[in-house]
Amino acid sequence: MGVHHQDVLRGLGRTREVPVHVAAAIFREGVVLSTGTSRSLLTHRVEPTTPGGHPLGRGQRVRGSTEALGLWLAGRRGLEAELDFAS
Repeated sequence: MGVHHQDVLRGLGRTREVPVHVAAAIFREGVVLSTGTSRSLLTHRVEPTTPGGHPLGRGQRVRGSTEALGLWLAGRRGLEAELDFAS
């Protein structure tokens, strides 16, 4: 549910301060959704830089806010500028 809420906000060009518990929920949703769709955790290691998440996966390192990583894992694109892709 948090992922869809952020879709709407971002789609309208709006932002908001994301509370830690909400960012954690978005991250969890992204992890669950990635297992069935993008499988990003099989080729990437995500490392949240804000509270609410923990490092997961293997492969190329991707760092970013817990919220942005959750959205990226859920298959949302257009977040690349908010993420740091390293080897």
